[in-house]
Amino acid sequence: MEDRATAAVIGLILGLAAGVVVNVPAALITVAAAGAGHGSHAFAKLLFPYSMLLTRFRGDRTDLAHLALALAQFPLYGGAIGASFSWKRLCLGIAGFIAILHGLAVLGCFAGSP
Repeated sequence: MEDRATAAVIGLILGLAAGVVVNVPAALITVAAAGAGHGSHAFAKLLFPYSMLLTRFRGDRTDLAHLALALAQFPLYGGAIGASFSWKRLCLGIAGFIAILHGLAVLGCFAGSP
């Protein structure tokens, strides 16, 4: 039992780190595609859908809370998957749940887009 707890903590730390590694290029791609507000927000909707969905309640404007949520998204994904890595079924279930939730959020972002 203690080995699984240790594995979960190590997995959590590694998953958070992997999420940060994924987050950096994702954020850079999103910022480059947005072009200081004059480009496309498609990458932002695809990669950071929760933040983009929340902008609908703020008149399509982003603020610090949206940015914080976007920067936390992939580390949270990685942490959840990493912490459950030693339990194969749980890990697959969590990864599937994250994928479905992310996909639904992306669909919500593009629903009604011009």
